[in-house]
Amino acid sequence: MELNGVWQVFLGGALGGVLVELVKLGTSGDTIAAKYKRAEYWLLALALWVAGGIVAVINGVDHVPLQRAVQLGIAAPALVSGWATAKSAKAQTRKLAAAGAKHAPYLGQAPGPGPIPSDTPNAAPRPLTIAGLLSF
Repeated sequence: MELNGVWQVFLGGALGGVLVELVKLGTSGDTIAAKYKRAEYWLLALALWVAGGIVAVINGVDHVPLQRAVQLGIAAPALVSGWATAKSAKAQTRKLAAAGAKHAPYLGQAPGPGPIPSDTPNAAPRPLTIAGLLSF
């Protein structure tokens, strides 16, 4: 099925987020978790559904397969919530650093692994491994 126009694509993208919530509800077992009973949860879910629709529209509005719009609607909430989690973690790390607490540096600030044993004089050559190829 092909979607054309802003509203069709928007609703197709929003449908992706709705499907994720239906799967969560279906796999929650006999008891519904307390989070599903709170209005704040559903307001946030609605905002993420809207984000899914917006991402689908940004991707294009002419001749968009329904499957693509739904996939974008599924991916958008994951991207938004991942971004929010990362921002929260970064803010917490800054707060700890300002308070003088010891913390692990960000990956970009981490010291290198040090000299590679095969680069040191009189060292036996290392065997070639996948891990060795991937280490920087």
